[in-house]
Amino acid sequence: MLASIHLSKLTDADFDNYYSLVKDILVMKMITNRALTLLEAQQKFQKILLSNQIQEGFGYFKIIEKNTNHFIGFCKLEILNKESTEAEIGYMLLPMFWGKGITHIVVQQLLDSVKTKKNIHKIFAVIDPQNIASQKILLKNKFVYKEKYLIDGQSGEVYELVN
Repeated sequence: MLASIHLSKLTDADFDNYYSLVKDILVMKMITNRALTLLEAQQKFQKILLSNQIQEGFGYFKIIEKNTNHFIGFCKLEILNKESTEAEIGYMLLPMFWGKGITHIVVQQLLDSVKTKKNIHKIFAVIDPQNIASQKILLKNKFVYKEKYLIDGQSGEVYELVN
């Protein structure tokens, strides 16, 4: 049975949950290929909180299981500024919630929310080429492979969904 979830913007109070994800090498293996230090996590989290202020409906969201109120992970629908015409989608779950269909639900909720945003014409995701689970989720949600890139020795693939 798929979990019933809700999304709400990350706040200062969510740092411990955020850190529980980014310090876990299993979680970070397909993202940065290494866990973040406490200082790196604190710095990144401050940037996340700033991103959350750009525009209502965009930013970083915690994923909460409705019945238990347990933290599952977080996701993002991020824009660079209010004039942006594209948004980046991303997600990160605690390992105990992998393989349960939750990420598919999260992506659907994020895509549903962006349908009301008239200025967004493209949604993209950047994933590790070895992250087969994310590839399947994106393809299932009608994203298409766009390109491969290499930054600082780390490869990634870009998938796009054009509105």
